[in-house]
Amino acid sequence: GSVFVGKNATNNEAEYTGLVVGLKRAKELGVRFLTVTGDSELVIKQMKGQYQVKAPNLLPLHQRAKMLAGSMKCTFVHVLRALNTRADALATAGRELGPSALGAGASVIVGASASAGASAGASAGASADASAGASAGASVSVSASAGAGNAVTLFFDGGASPNPGPGGAGALLVLPSGETLWEGSVFVGKNATNNEAEYTGLVV
Repeated sequence: GSVFVGKNATNNEAEYTGLVVGLKRAKELGVRFLTVTGDSELVIKQMKGQYQVKAPNLLPLHQRAKMLAGSMKCTFVHVLRALNTRADALATAGRELGPSALGAGASVIVGASASAGASAGASAGASADASAGASAGASVSVSASAGAGNAVTLFFDGGASPNPGPGGAGALLVLPSGETLWEGSVFVGKNATNNEAEYTGLVV
């Protein structure tokens, strides 16, 4: 899915948010074998234990990602941005969704919109909830149960422009056949804190 992680988000917060959202969806869909693919060398190496997480704002997101990853057999792979284009597009969509969707005075908004990338064209969405953080919808092109027995690939990405600034994150789950199992869109509103961004990972 795509996540708007707030006016003051950093690139790394956005990357981690995309990872958390994707891992949570994979767990909910019963995925057991997951290849996690991203173009952030920092995030991938931190998840593999090769780099320490020293930034206080990343620790809650990293811990959440590790907990979710522990529920599946995960392999983490760093790729070049050119091989992560769909997740990159979803991240851009998340950043662009946020400001236009926020109501006056709202501090947290979580919602969903269908993406255009699902191969079968089926889509679903959820309305925005400005206070409680309602769960997000998703775009599903194949049966949700298809992920349970397959080796699924999670692509994630995120970024802020400027850094820090408005941030977006994207994630999608792809079957070995190349079909999209899941992708959707959610956002956290302007002036979001890191804790609000983590809460989004918990509820979407």
